[in-house]
Amino acid sequence: MTLPAPISACRQSSFAPDGGDPRFDRFVVVYIDVLGQKVALKTWDDLEPSSNELNGLVQAILDTFGRVDQLRCDFPSKLYQADRAMNDRERGAKFYPDGEASWPRYSNQFPSFMQFSDTIVAFSPLKDQFGYRDFPGVYRYLFAAGELLLSALSRRIAIRGAIEVGVAGQFEKTDLYGPVLVCAHDLESKVAEFPRIVVGPKLVEFLQESNSCCDSCYDGTAEMIRRMVDRCKGMLDQDTGGRWFVDYLGNGFASVQE
Repeated sequence: MTLPAPISACRQSSFAPDGGDPRFDRFVVVYIDVLGQKVALKTWDDLEPSSNELNGLVQAILDTFGRVDQLRCDFPSKLYQADRAMNDRERGAKFYPDGEASWPRYSNQFPSFMQFSDTIVAFSPLKDQFGYRDFPGVYRYLFAAGELLLSALSRRIAIRGAIEVGVAGQFEKTDLYGPVLVCAHDLESKVAEFPRIVVGPKLVEFLQESNSCCDSCYDGTAEMIRRMVDRCKGMLDQDTGGRWFVDYLGNGFASVQE
């Protein structure tokens, strides 16, 4: 493809993720916001605190950043936890009916991360490196987001988030830009309302339409997809307003940890 001159001139060799052109595709995005940070720092609006206040300002920054940084470290570990469950010989049988042969095909894609202020974003293409719909990736995101919310609450840290799929451009490995980010941000800031992880309508549609794509699959692939999607759906619930969210206290979420 030919890039617009302003883009190609300044980014000739730095595009994602392989140093070539940007990738325009459908992505699944997790958007997490750590709540309460603004309130904790609002006391320090003065740009020139007195010497007596400086220690308090420094401590407030360290405390609030420490909470965010801990969650930045925790989220990838939750994703790896889901990945280990799928690749464990015994537990993986719940996902892969045709045995170990299918594990490498469906388990190797891992997300990229963007981090700014008190926001954490993870994303990956909706199709894996083999061209298959990345149902395992969606499973990882749902599981990890629910686990992150639980562990954060146990430390008295409130987070709110959203998971959605949509179109974007990937510029460098950790640089995503496009409509899906806007949608994920709007879901987190306007729909979630309180500490929970909402799931966007396009992701729900992606899961619901999965059975139709199974008809063209072969070997054990169709059954693998059905099992994976069922476990994804089992982690979700709807509120009274019809909005889907990760039900981290439900039986479906508990069962994926067995």
